[in-house]
Amino acid sequence: MFKLYYDKLYYIAKSYVRNEQDAEEIVQDVFMKLWHRKDNKEIWTNNYLFTATKNACLNYLKHRKVVVDKARNYYDKQL
Repeated sequence: MFKLYYDKLYYIAKSYVRNEQDAEEIVQDVFMKLWHRKDNKEIWTNNYLFTATKNACLNYLKHRKVVVDKARNYYDKQL
């Protein structure tokens, strides 16, 4: 499963986050979540993998925006 989908999911993740290391980590996290749910055969579909990867990327980007905004606010207050 990993070998079959990793490259496709990595490409999707990289297109969202534009960073190779972050894309790798996101795809690994998706596979880890899938592994923890391995008894639930209903989620073992490529649609699940693609959707989970997209959602993980969007969550990553949302979190990164919050961190950047907080840092900007902190530095603006310091000036």
